[in-house]
Amino acid sequence: MSEAETKLLDHSLVRGMFWTGSVKWASQVVAWVTTILVARILTPEDYGIVGMASTFIGVVSLLNEFGVGITIVSLRDLSDQVVAQLNSLSVILGVVGFLFCCAVAVPLGTFYEASEVVSVVIVMAMGFVLTGFRTVPSALLQKELRFRVLALIDGLQVFVQAAFMVGVAFMGFGYWTLVAGGLVGTLVAMIATLVVRTHSFAPPSMTALKEAMTFSRHIVLARLSWCIQSNADSVIAGKVLGQTALGAYGMALSLAMAPVEKVAAVVSQVTTSLFAAVQKDPVELRRYFLSLTEGFALVIFPATLGIALVAEELVLLVLGEKWSEVTPPLQVLACYAAFRAIQTLPPQILFVTGGSRLGMWNALGVAIVLPITFYLCSRWGTQGIAMSWLIVHPLAAVQTNRFVFRKIDLKILDYFRSLRSALVGCLCMLVVVVLVKQMMPHNWPLATRFAGEVGAGAATYAFTTLIIHGERARSFIQVIRRGFV
Repeated sequence: MSEAETKLLDHSLVRGMFWTGSVKWASQVVAWVTTILVARILTPEDYGIVGMASTFIGVVSLLNEFGVGITIVSLRDLSDQVVAQLNSLSVILGVVGFLFCCAVAVPLGTFYEASEVVSVVIVMAMGFVLTGFRTVPSALLQKELRFRVLALIDGLQVFVQAAFMVGVAFMGFGYWTLVAGGLVGTLVAMIATLVVRTHSFAPPSMTALKEAMTFSRHIVLARLSWCIQSNADSVIAGKVLGQTALGAYGMALSLAMAPVEKVAAVVSQVTTSLFAAVQKDPVELRRYFLSLTEGFALVIFPATLGIALVAEELVLLVLGEKWSEVTPPLQVLACYAAFRAIQTLPPQILFVTGGSRLGMWNALGVAIVLPITFYLCSRWGTQGIAMSWLIVHPLAAVQTNRFVFRKIDLKILDYFRSLRSALVGCLCMLVVVVLVKQMMPHNWPLATRFAGEVGAGAATYAFTTLIIHGERARSFIQVIRRGFV
């Protein structure tokens, strides 16, 4: 790859993260404000009706798109004819998803003993048809690294949806506020996408789509496996340990994963396209992988370890004494969150370098082993269920990482060197926070102790990173600056 192409990709990476992150955080603020305003008008029953339908719609949406979007982004050599066929297939899948929901709506309403669910499911399912027209054009924008356009479309969707929902809620439409708001947002996103990017249609041919459909099947099965993994812990916690334990575990999981999900949501939307763009260049893949891994670790490791270190004070200060059972699983899950953060990148490279089949089988294997481990470890309560993540996922990651490291010619020592700055900083932070905990009088106000521990930890990590590893920090700043030139 030429120097000019490399500079262009660096520029796209930095700009993509900037625009995606800025719009996503602004959209999140709007979503929070909207939720508060609408929740003050609607009733819990309104949310319950939509929640019944949303659970079913969410499962269907997981399978309905059939991985068409990520297939277009990942398989760079697809001809225009094949993309046109995928465009038609995407619309067909949207229609099929809508018809399936219509057929299941009545039995679903009977199951929940709520007749309102029937019409809600049918209206929400119209979004599948709208999304069917948007999937391929949106994937093409991502493939072309037009992240600014994608971010602005996502932002427009959130802002229009928010304004519509607030207005409709004040007009007294009850649960239809949530249903119509989601549909209007999807419609706006579809129109905006088609304004800036379109593609032709062609009758699907299974012969021509064989490679794409194989890849899509691997993606769908991997996503379905992850869906099983990510819900099995809550199911087992509720069934074996009871409602109170489930509530504590769910809160711990939300707090521990918050830093990872916020950063990963921004980075993953950009890195998938980036890795696909250089999928045939091991040198560039290795460079981006190591740089992003180091960046992830520098940001996420101190946040997650910090949560683990001050978990008790955080829970008592923010949630209160009644949530004290959150602390043990939170400490374990925060440590797992650090691993999960850096492990978001290898599967992306796996799927763009011909390892989609391996990724699928790995995900299926974990989907079988992890629920069993949850059940066996539940005898140690919520902390045991949390520990299951730390037992199974690192073992499952070995095969994925081995494949990726071989593909990009990466030595394991170089990989650990990319984590060194973050690990050293976190080790120093650990020592200082533990010392501060021991030295501070326990009769001090909780808020004072919490602030002292957080301040000491943050200062130590910043000092270690900027002073001891200042050269690495400066190199990151230079990369960011080049991205905006």
